[in-house]
Amino acid sequence: MKTARRQCIFCLNQANTKEHVWPKWVLAVVDQDRPLRFELGSDPEFLFSGEFKIGCVCGDCNNGWMSRLEDEVKPCLEPMLHGSITPLTRSVQEKLSLWAVKIAMVMGAPLIEAASSVESAPPVLRFVLLELGIIFALSVVAFAVADDLSRAALSVWIPLMAAICALPFLLYYADRTRKIFKHLAIIDEAVRQAGKRLLRQGIVFALLFMITASIVGYAVGNSGRETQQLITDVNLQVSLANRIGDQRKSAVKIVPAQIAMYDKLETDVRAYASVCKKLQGDWTVYDGKYPASHKTTETSLHDVEIEVKRADLLLKQIQVARQLRSINDADQQWAGWQNDMQPLLDEENALD
Repeated sequence: MKTARRQCIFCLNQANTKEHVWPKWVLAVVDQDRPLRFELGSDPEFLFSGEFKIGCVCGDCNNGWMSRLEDEVKPCLEPMLHGSITPLTRSVQEKLSLWAVKIAMVMGAPLIEAASSVESAPPVLRFVLLELGIIFALSVVAFAVADDLSRAALSVWIPLMAAICALPFLLYYADRTRKIFKHLAIIDEAVRQAGKRLLRQGIVFALLFMITASIVGYAVGNSGRETQQLITDVNLQVSLANRIGDQRKSAVKIVPAQIAMYDKLETDVRAYASVCKKLQGDWTVYDGKYPASHKTTETSLHDVEIEVKRADLLLKQIQVARQLRSINDADQQWAGWQNDMQPLLDEENALD
């Protein structure tokens, strides 16, 4: 089975050299007849004597800053190992602290490798992936909020809730990775600068993505709201047309019954005329926004223009019926129907 390439614990290079846990000059001073003891996390004490190497660093680190750090620490630490009193200035304390951290990280390298199934991604890659996840989640939130505000309704709540639930986990692991950068920055200034640069870039990209997502979400929501309103108006038009048609068909074909039917129709006819005129404007706007659907839209627009004319004729018929109702003589009422109502009915029939 092919094994993954081991990575230097201090940088992104391949770990191609072994580092002494304790330098040779330290081993030359201590009594090697008594093995050194240390613990790895919750593991039992680990004993060793003589040289002990761990293959966890690259040649650049091992022969570069790590070698220079040993040379700087040796003059002050070696006398202390011999029992001599050595003054510890601030500078010396800082160097000893860095040296101790280096020793601890090298000792802990086996634990890091053992936990590779959990912490397999290098810090930079993991931080970038977490940044992208956070940016994506924030963009989803921005899109969903803008879409819902535009629609004035909660329509994309599932992605919104998923993004909100994912954000705490992403932020938690991003903070853990940031702490890794912070520890590595103690040793290498380049790591600290890289961490700051990644953070700045992440903030800029997050703002850009959120602004873009908000604009797109508002546009999509606005379009969806307009489409939903169009569908609602079409359904209302169909409902009113069916109700008006049913009442006209059920009325007895005599003038008094027809006059009474028009009285009952007036409310529905006025609502029908209003929704038809609204649809006429809506389809005109829709045709301009979506030219690819022009043929279908043109047909719908033609149909609604006919219904606008029908609604106007129905309103005129209602007005005539109101006038005929005031005539008491049946013959005169019939004559008025023939002269005033029948031409309007003929004109309406011609629309079909």
